[in-house]
Amino acid sequence: MASTKYLSKRSHNVHQVPKPLLEGAMRFMANPYDSTTNPEGIVNIGVAENSLMHEELLEKLKPALTLKKEFFNYGMMFGTLELRTLMAGLFNRHFNPVEQIQPSHITVHNGAGPSIDLLSYVISDPGDGVLITTPYYGGFDYDFEAHAEVKVIPVNLEGKSPFHVDHIECLENAMLKAKEDGIRVRSMVLCNPHNPLGRCYPLEVLIELLRFANRHDLHVISDEIYGLSWYEHDNDATPFISLLSIPNLSNFIDPKLVHFIWSFSKDFCINGLRVGIVMSPFNTEVISNLQALCLFNAIPNTSDHLIRELLVDTEWVDWFIQENQRKLLKNYTQTVEFLDRHRIRYNPSTAGHFIWTDFTPITQKIAMVHGSEKAERVLWNAFIENGVYSSLGEAFHSSEPGYFRITFSIDWDVLNLGLSRLVKVIDSFEES
Repeated sequence: MASTKYLSKRSHNVHQVPKPLLEGAMRFMANPYDSTTNPEGIVNIGVAENSLMHEELLEKLKPALTLKKEFFNYGMMFGTLELRTLMAGLFNRHFNPVEQIQPSHITVHNGAGPSIDLLSYVISDPGDGVLITTPYYGGFDYDFEAHAEVKVIPVNLEGKSPFHVDHIECLENAMLKAKEDGIRVRSMVLCNPHNPLGRCYPLEVLIELLRFANRHDLHVISDEIYGLSWYEHDNDATPFISLLSIPNLSNFIDPKLVHFIWSFSKDFCINGLRVGIVMSPFNTEVISNLQALCLFNAIPNTSDHLIRELLVDTEWVDWFIQENQRKLLKNYTQTVEFLDRHRIRYNPSTAGHFIWTDFTPITQKIAMVHGSEKAERVLWNAFIENGVYSSLGEAFHSSEPGYFRITFSIDWDVLNLGLSRLVKVIDSFEES
């Protein structure tokens, strides 16, 4: 055990939270693939980054990369009024809110993760629980637990689909179990579009989730970070429906319990500028507390400036969103054609940057030698050692080992190389 002589007791909590996604990212970052300088390096098809529109962003934002004297001064810690006004316009145009979003509903932070941390700090006490159905984005564990000390309660759906109303029973059972364990559940996360499953929730399921939360007086944290990365490739696909767009919200839940997380990382392919938001249109107390705490995770004046330069051109923004969706669909189509060709099973996606891929036949074979608990890690390590990084199901609390999340929102030549390396590893296990 680490010494407590020089550190606080709570600081040790940071290292107790599992971070398999960060572990994998650090491994590929130590030896990243480059077609010219490092062709044997590790191809990253695990991190949910979208680089398909980087050239267009460079062309748009390069002229705005100028320093101004005012950038050296303190700025508005929760985002300038101009930035929040432009953001409100973006949501009003593309998320179809029943009531118009106002700048006062938004606080700006340095990423979606810090936004979740700050929101959970405001609405929960240390030791309180937050429900999240599995599989779920593994970064949530760190976002809630490391600083705010809110306990993530993974809810295993026992074979039920999160996109059907019958999974509400599993949430009810989780509430009972938490009560027996002495945990006060304070909130639940709704990730829509879903990460890692890459699908959108039907309206009837959203309504039942709101009713469930209202029965138990739970805050609903609606993570809609992929809300503009929905692409239609099937007429039967469920479109993205923001909670903002549900009429008569108060018929299903106290609106003061509903909050939103979003950032520019995913829908606008700008992970590195670190601009995320909390939006709480119906709860002024939450907004007031977020504003008071924004000093600890404010964005730089330069990021505020660059995002304003991007959003002010609404015609370009609307074109960008459509072009990004077109490119996502193209890459998705090429990726599933590759998987079909190599008889690799997967869950069809309709949104996001990734595909939930099924390698369970391989992990079951590996388990006969290494044991079921180690099988997924053995395969994951084999992928990395053979030059490709994909996110393992363990990081998403998958109930069955052998599922991996593959990111397809990168240049096709690089993606094709990474997928080909995956297949070589799979073939080697099948032949052994």
